[in-house]
Amino acid sequence: TPPIYSRLYIDFSLVPPDCRLEGQTFSVTYSAYINPWGDRNLEQDERFRAFYKFRRRLDDEIRRARIEGKYLEKPDWDKVLEEERQRLAVEQAEEEAERQRRLKIYYEQTGRKPEQAVRSHE
Repeated sequence: TPPIYSRLYIDFSLVPPDCRLEGQTFSVTYSAYINPWGDRNLEQDERFRAFYKFRRRLDDEIRRARIEGKYLEKPDWDKVLEEERQRLAVEQAEEEAERQRRLKIYYEQTGRKPEQAVRSHE
């Protein structure tokens, strides 16, 4: 199995007493950055910044694989990026078509024309 490069940040502090607790409380917080493909690189690929759903899906796949004791193969990031661009374009086109459909229903129900709706907001 390949090594997993990760960085773990741990911080601790003493929390002063408040009205709910007696004495001080010891608090520990942590965060981790993990590269599941073994690369010694923890920087986020900025090309994927706009693809939130993809990043979320990838995180879920990685977690699921780790729970099952498996390792995912390292993807061809250029290919994945192009697929996500296409998927996003289709998704946006579908959203726009749905918006247009709803506008058409609105205009039919209200008897207004699109030009009237635009003028009313000027």
